[in-house]
Amino acid sequence: MIHHFLRLVVSIVLATQAMAVLAAPAVKQIVLVQNSGWMLPFYEDPKNQFKQTVADFASRVAPYGIELVIASFNQSVGDNKSPKLEYSGSDLAAATSSVNAISLAKKPGTSVYADTDFLEAITGAISQFTPGQPAVVWIVTNNKNSPNNSLETVKKNSEFYGFLQNTKEISRIVGYPQQLEVSNKATGFSANGLMFYGIAYGELADDVLSNMVESKKVFGQANVARLKPLNSEAITFVPTGVSDQNVKVGLSAADGKTLILSLDSASFTRNFQLTGVLRNDFYPYDIESGKLSIAARGFDQNNTGPLVVNADGSQKQLALGVGENSPVINLDLTLPAMPPAFSLDVIFGSGFNIAGVLEFSLDEQKLKIARSFTQNMGSLFPGDPLPDLFNPGATSRNSVTFQPIVVKVAYPIWPTLLLGGFFLLALLLILGAMFLMGRTTKFKVTVDTDERVYAMKPFAKVALNNSRGERVGVIQRGFGMPTAKLDAKFKTVNVRIKPY
Repeated sequence: MIHHFLRLVVSIVLATQAMAVLAAPAVKQIVLVQNSGWMLPFYEDPKNQFKQTVADFASRVAPYGIELVIASFNQSVGDNKSPKLEYSGSDLAAATSSVNAISLAKKPGTSVYADTDFLEAITGAISQFTPGQPAVVWIVTNNKNSPNNSLETVKKNSEFYGFLQNTKEISRIVGYPQQLEVSNKATGFSANGLMFYGIAYGELADDVLSNMVESKKVFGQANVARLKPLNSEAITFVPTGVSDQNVKVGLSAADGKTLILSLDSASFTRNFQLTGVLRNDFYPYDIESGKLSIAARGFDQNNTGPLVVNADGSQKQLALGVGENSPVINLDLTLPAMPPAFSLDVIFGSGFNIAGVLEFSLDEQKLKIARSFTQNMGSLFPGDPLPDLFNPGATSRNSVTFQPIVVKVAYPIWPTLLLGGFFLLALLLILGAMFLMGRTTKFKVTVDTDERVYAMKPFAKVALNNSRGERVGVIQRGFGMPTAKLDAKFKTVNVRIKPY
């Protein structure tokens, strides 16, 4: 499994690193809009921007899938079915109209507004709108989950969040709170915000959702909470310096994570030290503690041997607040042996690149929701406990982060020029030979007193006759003057050859 992953990483970091978000043709974008009674102020406040907010959001996620699905959800009772398809297709104007047409659902035959069932909404959306196919499912909600208006709401929420965390087909979950103040004077209901939950169903959807968050085109510069997975992508090593002045180090501009080492084959030393910090990427979680281990993987391509890493931070406890940087750590690197300048890998590769990953393991990991995030959620959803979905589950006890690293070695250009000159000379010789081979030259040939003109190409052979038409031998040519070869019984024949 690890070798498969490393091969994948290597192919990615050595490519252009320009992964287009539209390269996921099988993924649908499904937006589920809550329309139960708990959402009353969002629908009844004449000044609110709820539907416009949802429509704008749908327009931002639509480019990341081949089809946009809009559906409303509450809880199925009798003829009131949930989730209910409102629109599917790629027409954003029609999708916006479908959002504007959503209204609060009521229980059949009554004036009572419908309850809410998140679990039914998710499972129903997958089975109805994307059966057996990957999709990114979005839930637009005010965090009120009340199946059958049950008093056991906390238990129902816990069951739902457990389903999300423990279902292996659901590989990634993100949450984005957005401030939106609404109120209804008649009922006295009010709200301060909404939640947008993104759920990746299937491996391909995981890649798409991850790219959506990193692209900043859906959520802007706002931090997006990652609720699953919590056992990977925990930290990033950010370089701050290098001991060898002939080595340049930085993070790739394409993804902000790939570590790039650039060096000159003529001046660098194979052993040098990187300094840098570890950044906590587990938003919105503080890493309270974790035993840190650091290793390098995948640097045995082309029989160059491994890259060796010794880190002063390895086997130490790491405690790091969300988004914060650790104290400076040192990585002692020993690079693999590099090929000679005349190596074909160098000549035809415009230098030499090797790639692999740095592996950061956090054992006995303990995560805690950052206080700043809890306070923000409290202001948006006053009086509501933080959803259980934000509580780190059993899978968060350990994490492994693979950070791609590429070593780019620049070689002097003269071997390439020399080899290029050699090939150019060889090509000219071949072309010259081909020209000469195709060139016909005339020669005056006298057999005794009989004189004739022969047109011959290089390496041609022509029968030689006397004045009576008898074959006396042959004349054959290399690149220069032809020569005569007489048959045995005509050895006394006098043959003279001159240029014509």
